[in-house]
Amino acid sequence: MDVNNINPNIDNLQGLNPQVNLDRTHASSQVKNEEEDSYNLSISALLTHDRSNLALGLEQSNQGLAITKIAQNTLEEQSKILDKIENKFEKSEDQQLNNEDVLEVKSLLKDFAVETQNSKFDNKNLFAAQYEEKTITLSVDNNSLQIDKVDLKEITQNLNIQANKLPLEEAEFLEVLTQAKEIINTASSDFKGIEKNIELSAKENITQEDTVRVENSKYKEINFSNEVKDFSRTNIIANAGLIASQANIVQEQSVRLLSK
Repeated sequence: MDVNNINPNIDNLQGLNPQVNLDRTHASSQVKNEEEDSYNLSISALLTHDRSNLALGLEQSNQGLAITKIAQNTLEEQSKILDKIENKFEKSEDQQLNNEDVLEVKSLLKDFAVETQNSKFDNKNLFAAQYEEKTITLSVDNNSLQIDKVDLKEITQNLNIQANKLPLEEAEFLEVLTQAKEIINTASSDFKGIEKNIELSAKENITQEDTVRVENSKYKEINFSNEVKDFSRTNIIANAGLIASQANIVQEQSVRLLSK
């Protein structure tokens, strides 16, 4: 290292006039009105994009909640129907169903089928598996959730087949009935769990929406041209301080070298 070159470098650094450079930079960084509008538009576009995503997320959550509510209401009604049918068999072991009881069981099974057919969202049946539609699609936070449909039509058909053998084959009918109740109870629990997750997601989206709204109101009050000027001025002053600091370091290094 050439010690003789250190002092001239220090003189050059110390000879910088931060105020002159500050004035020059300040003059060259004047922000025009159209530039200010550009800053405002950029921030506005960013916030609008965020709010659009949040609005879409809330819309998807509302649709998901509607589907789960319709499904749960259907399953609840069908569970009640199956309970009524089961009550028809509560008698002494040596007593068979009479013809009136059998007719009522078949009538209740028709009600069961009607509930299945009426369980729809967006003109799509939520339970009866039709052709390739074996699943229910829910969109949550821009992600698709596939739920296997519970084919209640098949359950209804199996119950009707066994009902046609009443009163002779009561045990077989009750076995199919028990299976149907288990399937419905499981499906109901699944939809409740999905509903809870959607509600949590919706609450998070609402919180984010409120945060973005507050940030949007803050940005509307900011004069971006002044902010940019202040930002530039702050950095210039910081750089001036950095130059002086570097000069001191070089000077210290030169003193150490000369003392050796």
